Amino acid sequence: MIVESYSWKRELARDADMIERWCAKLPSDRQAVLLERKTFLSAYAVRKLRESNKLTDDLVTSTVPAVEYAKKLERTPRFRHLDDIDDRYDLDVGKTCDLKVAGLVNTIIHSLYFNLSLAEDDQSVDGFYVTSDQRDKKLWFVLYSDFLKLLRSVSDNYPTYVKVWVDENGKEKRIQS
Repeated sequence: MIVESYSWKRELARDADMIERWCAKLPSDRQAVLLERKTFLSAYAVRKLRESNKLTDDLVTSTVPAVEYAKKLERTPRFRHLDDIDDRYDLDVGKTCDLKVAGLVNTIIHSLYFNLSLAEDDQSVDGFYVTSDQRDKKLWFVLYSDFLKLLRSVSDNYPTYVKVWVDENGKEKRIQS
């Protein structure tokens, strides 16, 4: 449980700036490792802040635009180095979708496959492909610009009103804004 969220959110803002800088650099192995690590750790921080009720309901229920690709084959071997990603997912037929914040960060945290996408000029990184061990039926492409927008929104998000009550079934309900 996070008691004081300021330092977590300040670090998320710094991570967003660092990811943005590294995306603009020429692709390298070092860049790939750093971007994957910062993306994973940022997703974990967002999830931890959400679970600690340090974000408003509006942000928690917001979505991030993505492109979704369906799995081609129903049964394929599960292994970590998925060099045959073109054989597993239909990358020619993607559909635009909106991923809920919780779904996106959990997919990143439990990623079975995570790979960077180069911009059209091959001089920078524009996004990433991700699927998880829990949601392996789909592969998602997320632009870093949209992911960074989420991180910056989280870093600036401080609930000012919280209402908690117990409903007729004994379940705790909460509204945060």
